[in-house]
Amino acid sequence: YTLGSGTATEDARLNAILRAASDWGHALGSVIAHEVGHSVGLPHDESDPNGLMRAAASSGALSNTATRFSGPSAQRLDQNLGRD
Repeated sequence: YTLGSGTATEDARLNAILRAASDWGHALGSVIAHEVGHSVGLPHDESDPNGLMRAAASSGALSNTATRFSGPSAQRLDQNLGRD
């Protein structure tokens, strides 16, 4: 199925599926980045509400596309990987 080749209802369903897949992909990527962070020595970091290394994440946080490594986490990551 390609968008626009069917009814408006079918298009809406495809768009809902694409949004859900994108959201799940982002959530999975966030969890993987958090756990890889631990594997290279990053502790939990509460300094940034959008930080990937926060101790707990709500489902809303996992869907937040503004997540990132906070400044302190990014700096420590660079140090731990020998980039600093």
